[in-house]
Amino acid sequence: MALTKNTNKRIETKAEVDSYLAKLHYALDHSQVQVHFIKKRRVDYEKNPKYTNRYTIADIFPDESVNLGY
Repeated sequence: MALTKNTNKRIETKAEVDSYLAKLHYALDHSQVQVHFIKKRRVDYEKNPKYTNRYTIADIFPDESVNLGY
C-alpha cells in the first residue's frame, strides 16, 4: 500500500508511549531479547533526523553502537 501526503497520522499519547517503554524495559530486563530495526526507512527521508527510529534507538541505548551517519 502506497502512502501519500494525505495519509492520516496518529500521534501516541504520553501514557501510550510510557506504557510501551515500560513493556520494552521489562522485556529487555527479563529475557534474552534482540532489537531489529530498519536504520533508514523511506519515511525517514522527509523527516527531521531527531524524529526517526534511528535517533530514538541511539538516545534510548547510548552505549550501543548505532551509527547515526545521516
